[in-house]
Amino acid sequence: MKTESGNVYETPASQVLNENDANGIDNFNRFTAWGVLGITVVTFGLYTLYWLYSRANTLNTFHNTKISSTTINVFLASIALSTSASIAVEFYPGNDFLDIANISFSLVYFVSYLVMLFTFKNRLSEAAGKPINPVLTFFGTAIYLQYKINQTIDEKSSSINQG
Repeated sequence: MKTESGNVYETPASQVLNENDANGIDNFNRFTAWGVLGITVVTFGLYTLYWLYSRANTLNTFHNTKISSTTINVFLASIALSTSASIAVEFYPGNDFLDIANISFSLVYFVSYLVMLFTFKNRLSEAAGKPINPVLTFFGTAIYLQYKINQTIDEKSSSINQG
C-alpha cells in the first residue's frame, strides 16, 4: 500500500466536520414541548432538571456569555443536598438538625434553580434575538422554554425556505 507522501505510517489527512459549527439556535435539537411535558410527568419532574442542565451546556457551546460553571455546579450540588436531606428526614423523623438542614437545603435548591432558570432564559433570549416572557418561564419552565426554542427554529427555517 502506497500513499501520496510515500510513508505508509503517516496519519491520513482528512477534513473533520465540527457539529458545533451551527449558528446559535441551530445547536438545539427540535423536540416537541408535549414530549417535554410527558417525560416530566413520567419522571415526577426530574426531567426538567436534566433538561435545564443539558440545554445550558448546549447554550454554552455557542453563546459568547457563558453560564458560569459555578452556577451550574451550585445547581447540581443543591439538587443532591436537598434530595439527600429529604431522604434523611424520612429515615430519622423528629431529628431537629435534619429538619433544619432539609429546610435550608430546599431553600438553597429553590434559589439556585431560579438563578439557573433565569440565567438560561436570558442567554436564550439573546441567542433567539427576541424577548422571552419571565412569568411564563417561571410557571412553564422547560416546557415553555422548549416551545420558544422550537418557535425560533421554525421561524428560522421558514425564512430560509422563503428566501
